[in-house]
Amino acid sequence: SNGYGLYDMAGNVWEWVHDWYKEDYYSSSPAQRAAGARRRHQLILRGGSWINEDPWFLRCSVRFRGVPDYRVVNVGFRCVKDAFP
Repeated sequence: SNGYGLYDMAGNVWEWVHDWYKEDYYSSSPAQRAAGARRRHQLILRGGSWINEDPWFLRCSVRFRGVPDYRVVNVGFRCVKDAFP
């Protein structure tokens, strides 16, 4: 388990991120802007999935892109709730 007592947080499914994809975002964006690129054609996917055999893909820093209506068995999202209401 991780520090929060949670298991299997990496490699379950590629997770949609609420940021629009921009090829050079990290090299050209200001450090304090966390919202990502302005609206574009593709959203970011992170983290790899059960279908990826190479452990390199099973990191939250791995980033791919997809159109928002893309549907496949190894892409999804994680429901999040504040730990401290």
